[in-house]
Amino acid sequence: MRRRPLPLAPELAARMQALRARGASFDLIAASLNQIGVRAHLGGRWYAASVRLALRKAGAAPDAAKTNND
Repeated sequence: MRRRPLPLAPELAARMQALRARGASFDLIAASLNQIGVRAHLGGRWYAASVRLALRKAGAAPDAAKTNND
């Protein structure tokens, strides 16, 4: 049976959006979440792609969910 991802907590979504708005790359956001012990939606590590997808699903502004890592 496939595990379903947990919804992104609003506080975490806001933190990720704020970091992105200040120019943080998806890689940097993922690294900072992993460093402080925040688990990704399936309980594992964060990666740039998982940050981007989480922001997109959280309804982030279009510029916050660009596909590049810059």
